[in-house]
Amino acid sequence: MSFKYKITGVTTAHLTVDFENGNWANVPIIKGETKEEIEERIRQYATQTSKVFDSVSDVPFAVNDEATILNSVEQREAEAELGAINTGNTVLDYKSQRWAQYPGAMVQLEAMYKARQGDSTLLDLVDKTINDVKARFPKDTSNTTQKEYFEAWDKGDIHAANKEGDTKTKRIMGYNDTTLHVL
Repeated sequence: MSFKYKITGVTTAHLTVDFENGNWANVPIIKGETKEEIEERIRQYATQTSKVFDSVSDVPFAVNDEATILNSVEQREAEAELGAINTGNTVLDYKSQRWAQYPGAMVQLEAMYKARQGDSTLLDLVDKTINDVKARFPKDTSNTTQKEYFEAWDKGDIHAANKEGDTKTKRIMGYNDTTLHVL
């Protein structure tokens, strides 16, 4: 959808732009930008300003509000830390617990290819791993948080995990022709 704009002010750092819907914006500009690049930013501001609050009382700020906010680097670090905390609290059902332990798609594809070429060794190992994972995490497995799940999971070598009777199967992430290993 097209829109009209009018430049009502120019400084070395921004343009003041009036839009046909009655809104306006101070659009930042950077030395060296082309007219097309600046118009793209004007376009972004036009779409942002087309949705306005119903009334001034709905705006989450008031005149004379003051605050100290994090700079962009500090904000990203804080969001990453919060994301890690929230991720640890994510609840995993039996499907998610299984999925994390299944052999990766590339390994499964390679196993199928090698089996078609007459060597089913890797495919047998993949099938055993899948069966062991399903035995370790039956459908009635209780939900757990991601943090508890990773703390409880004993990581180790794929060969040790596939010994008879061992239900703590490790995920096959990758391998080379001579050795299977968890990455």
